[in-house]
Amino acid sequence: MDTMRVIILGGGIAGLTAAHILIHKGFDVTIFERNDIVGGLARSSAGNDCPSEYSWRVFSGSQKTGGGYYNNLINLLQQIPDGDKSVFNNLVPILRGKSTGCDKDMPLGLDFSTISWKDRLTLINILLQGFTSCNERNVEELSCINWSEYLATHNIDEQTYKMVVRCLGPFLGFDNDKASIYDVNNAAEILFNTNYNPFYPHGDAYVTNAPTNIAWFDPWVKYLRKMGVRIHTLATVTDINMIDNEIESVNVIINRERKTYYADYFISALPVESILHLAKKNAELWNSDQMIRNLEPLHKLSRQIQCSIQFYFDKRSFFQRQYSLAYLPNCVWGIIIEPEGTVWQDTFDLEKYCGSDIRDVWSLGICVSDLNGILFNKPFTECNATEIALEVWYQVQQEPNFGVNVCVEDGSDFKDLFPVYYKLWDSFQFKDGKMDTWEPKFANNTCTKKLRPKTKTNIPNFYFSGAFCDTSVSIYCMEGATESGISAANEILKSEGISYAPIIKTDRAMPYIFAIPRAIDYAMFKLKIPPLNKLVNGQTWIILLLFVIIIMLIIWYVVNKN
Repeated sequence: MDTMRVIILGGGIAGLTAAHILIHKGFDVTIFERNDIVGGLARSSAGNDCPSEYSWRVFSGSQKTGGGYYNNLINLLQQIPDGDKSVFNNLVPILRGKSTGCDKDMPLGLDFSTISWKDRLTLINILLQGFTSCNERNVEELSCINWSEYLATHNIDEQTYKMVVRCLGPFLGFDNDKASIYDVNNAAEILFNTNYNPFYPHGDAYVTNAPTNIAWFDPWVKYLRKMGVRIHTLATVTDINMIDNEIESVNVIINRERKTYYADYFISALPVESILHLAKKNAELWNSDQMIRNLEPLHKLSRQIQCSIQFYFDKRSFFQRQYSLAYLPNCVWGIIIEPEGTVWQDTFDLEKYCGSDIRDVWSLGICVSDLNGILFNKPFTECNATEIALEVWYQVQQEPNFGVNVCVEDGSDFKDLFPVYYKLWDSFQFKDGKMDTWEPKFANNTCTKKLRPKTKTNIPNFYFSGAFCDTSVSIYCMEGATESGISAANEILKSEGISYAPIIKTDRAMPYIFAIPRAIDYAMFKLKIPPLNKLVNGQTWIILLLFVIIIMLIIWYVVNKN
């Protein structure tokens, strides 16, 4: 029997995951990646220069590690060798680790105890609306209601807005002003069910102990190539060719030479805008599946500008703990900081890449791109790179309770610290008065949920993968990318009658107290009856209280009968 060939379009987390599964099952696997390095939006770059990245990453833990929802990704990292250990050993727990000698207590920037009781009751009622409704109704009705706008109608105060809207970008990667109630409820359910609390100092969350390509993707590529996977970088897929309702081949430009590659199965692990472009070039492919045509509105609704900027310093500075982060809730651009020089100091030689003049590096995530800054009075999208660097550092310097809790190595005042060099990811270019990127981020925006593609298409040998796909975690994240890569590989294994790779669906089972109202609501939804909360004028807590009373009465009856 001939070895079945699989071509994977895209060398991000999803594509590499699918390749990892399939090569272990005996398939012939080829990956085409348009960039010079793999990793998608999780990639970093060092080369012969200071390290930089598109956006720094926080990894949730898993149920194996004691809490969190990155179950498939953590399992995968434990399978990738890196010398005498696994890549998983290159993760370090955030907000823990040895003291740096800085005796100042850096606040995380989120204190939910400051939310008023009035606003707490409002938030609880909104969350209960999702918890007591079946998932089908939540998708149908709540995925197109904007979270920020809905809260505005309930007159929550500014402090609450900071806690439950402005933190969505820094901690979940959402677009603060475009996330839906469904997506916020879904995230809350996941955190509730997996004992994962990234806001708590001892929560189960990690960062890499070196730039992501050094700590993760380089060892992975080395391992996959050793196993037989062909990985072509700087390879641009220009066409997808079909015959008899199946994908036959793809045209690829490598080293300025155009070639046609044939395979039995094809997996798209491309970002939504890239596969949309290719699909529209082939009428047969475009017309084959409504799910493929949905990519067009999905791309328009989900586009987000979110990135990191790296600042390099000639002095070292420290937070209280070696493995740290800092969220600056008052910064207009939603800034969250990883002090990478300190986090990496035990395993990454910064001087080797940056020279002896650079002693420290910070990565600052910019999560809000459409609000005017306080220095130039322009949004990120209207600033050039120099203006962005100056604006970001000015906002950092103005943040209360931040600089006073940073220790500079020579004892100087934080106010006197200034970056000597900066880097913005090279896909961001300033042109015609606008800052934009040719590889935007996907976001869980309002009305995107129902448009996200499933793994299997109407074309029998073509499958979707990528974090934007409709996965059990639903949030656009590295776990979603990993799950989608396993799902795509499993569909191919299923077609060949080969045993599946294990996959862990994100647990969203709610406590039994919500099971009864959800079951009733599912029946009502199927009968096209309005939800129970409409009967109580949106006061969902009344429904929950009623079911608690009923359950207590049933228990009382059973106990007394016996």
